[in-house]
Amino acid sequence: MKDERAESARALKAAKKANAEARKLASSLPQPTRGKLEAVAATERKELARAKKERGESPRTAARRARRSAVRLERASARLGPRNERRSTSKDATKRAGSIKRQRVQVKQAQSMPTKAALRTLITAILTPTDAKQREKVAKRRVRRMKLQQAR
Repeated sequence: MKDERAESARALKAAKKANAEARKLASSLPQPTRGKLEAVAATERKELARAKKERGESPRTAARRARRSAVRLERASARLGPRNERRSTSKDATKRAGSIKRQRVQVKQAQSMPTKAALRTLITAILTPTDAKQREKVAKRRVRRMKLQQAR
């Protein structure tokens, strides 16, 4: 019984983590998809509250409820999140939370790419010399080289 309680506590903790990651993922998605994922997360949050209440009476059921909640969250995030993410086949709810986190990071990276590309282009435009300045530099180098050769 003690082991079952500990197992249910671990499952609940991992499912809470998965729920938090799903909510964070939802906040970084575009509007129509965001609402769908937030709705799933809200439903699963209620399910977790039910599991938490049930934990004292039947820890096995609470653990199963928490694991199923984590699975549903992961499936929803895989369905609504970035398309190239594979779902976890593990029974461990912690790994499921990790897969949701990876999806969130992917979405963030994709959203920041255009900004980074624009910044790189801007820096390159500023730092790249014009043709006239480049010719000037080449001429200076040639003059220096000629002076060095004459000095020898």
